[in-house]
Amino acid sequence: MATQASIPNIKTQDKEIEHALNSILLTLLEKLRNTEEQYLIPFYETYEWPDGALDKLVDLGILTPGPEIDFLPCPSCGIEHIIMTDPSIVEDRELTDAFISCSNPVMENLRVDAPTWIASDADHNQAHVIRIPCKKLHLWQITPFQLAQVVAKLLDGVTFTEDIPDNSHITILYHRRSISLHRNYLKLICNPIDAPIPLNEFLYFEGVTLSFDRERLIHQTKEEPDQFTRVKESAQPTATQKLHKKWQEQYEYKIKQYPHKTQQEIAEEISKDSTLNPKEVAPETIQKILRRETKTPKNA
Repeated sequence: MATQASIPNIKTQDKEIEHALNSILLTLLEKLRNTEEQYLIPFYETYEWPDGALDKLVDLGILTPGPEIDFLPCPSCGIEHIIMTDPSIVEDRELTDAFISCSNPVMENLRVDAPTWIASDADHNQAHVIRIPCKKLHLWQITPFQLAQVVAKLLDGVTFTEDIPDNSHITILYHRRSISLHRNYLKLICNPIDAPIPLNEFLYFEGVTLSFDRERLIHQTKEEPDQFTRVKESAQPTATQKLHKKWQEQYEYKIKQYPHKTQQEIAEEISKDSTLNPKEVAPETIQKILRRETKTPKNA
């Protein structure tokens, strides 16, 4: 049973994980926007991610395994060593270990007994063999179509590529409705009247759960909400809805008093107020809630 002293630590850890996952997601979306069709993530880029972040993104389908690499930059000498895998199972995606050969003394504590299939020659010296988990030898990839599939799953919908000349959009069908994701700009086209909206304004983590801002989608599409949402809106306001209303009121008050402040700054202030934010919701989530009912000012 958790003690009272341990509870704040658990909450803090959860907030840190949520912040890290949102930061990683924003970074991946930004890098994908600057590429053609996919962004490849080398294994060493994931080293600074918190434990479980890579597995979470893979489980959600945001990341999928990319091509395997043939050379490995050594963390000691910087030389790109040839990666050695057992030739009898080289095609096996479940292969657990590979090896490099490095004679740098700094790597001494990482050396292991070489498998018999590694040749004893100048390049592959059995005395200098270092085991590398194969999971670290994969490139991971993110593509617009993968993101469209993730969004479709969150909306209980399906995806397909529109038959248009430049093939620049991916259509997402859900509950007899549709939205389009622009491949290059990663923006959602919710209706033909309004400007496209960046995907990162809809997609975010709450804790370790990936969420999609359905309420904002309904507002942007200017359509009748589905049956589930109608029932929810007809009921009495929940505690969460009341809390969101307080955030909105605080934001409107602050923006009048301090018009130079951005929406992000006000969201951060609200997140630090224990009265307004008893559940310690992350500032990124608060800002997304504020966007639902607020037309973002130019300085936001």
